[in-house]
Amino acid sequence: MPDYSWPTEDNRNLIGKRISRVDSPVKVSGQAKYTYDVKRPEMLFGKILRCPYAHAKVVSIDTSAAEKMLGVKAVHIIQGPNSAIHWAGDDVVAVAAIDEPTAEDAIRAIKVEYQALPYLVSDAEPPKDAAEEQGPLSMDDIDDMLDNQVPARQMVQQIQQYGITS
Repeated sequence: MPDYSWPTEDNRNLIGKRISRVDSPVKVSGQAKYTYDVKRPEMLFGKILRCPYAHAKVVSIDTSAAEKMLGVKAVHIIQGPNSAIHWAGDDVVAVAAIDEPTAEDAIRAIKVEYQALPYLVSDAEPPKDAAEEQGPLSMDDIDDMLDNQVPARQMVQQIQQYGITS
């Protein structure tokens, strides 16, 4: 087995030595610049509208009020109508605006109608009346299964049972 002993005290450059950090004076004086402090010309600020439900279906989305707001540069629907949401906090709509308050106002102006669906949170064996998947699987569902390393046999079984949407 190799010897991993410390270098002798005479040969140490950093261990056991006082080292002055270059950025210490600006940090302790409050003058340090952090990413939040950077304001570039024509910089946009983004906000995400997230689903409040653990399991839901997006019925409709109205972004017209947000799109008409002064300072809003882009509105992007991530989960459109008929999309299935499988966890609370999932991204639904993204907004880019000239400043953070405008982006927040635009998010509040977006109207999303959800159909709340049953869900189950349990690490134990699911009860007989537990919520089941409804309808065909989307490509997002397939990607999620791949990301979560669902066994191939189980993926094939789910695809055979529910089908796939295009």
